[in-house]
Amino acid sequence: MPSSTSGSRTSPRRPSPERFEEFTTRYRAELDENPAVEQLLEIVRSSDAVTMLYAAADTEHNGAVVLRDAVKAALSEA
Repeated sequence: MPSSTSGSRTSPRRPSPERFEEFTTRYRAELDENPAVEQLLEIVRSSDAVTMLYAAADTEHNGAVVLRDAVKAALSEA
């Protein structure tokens, strides 16, 4: 049985809209340090289309949105 406080915390995978800016900042810093991001960018650069799948109830406040925006930003800087 879940504890009575289970709804009071936000999972790292489920950022609340109120804390999305903070989540975005932390996740972007994580992405900046992750060598796999460069591999992803190479895949994106060499492909005509890339489909990113995610499973989140909130389509505006989730890690996939942050990753998509980070990829777009990196590609526009190149």
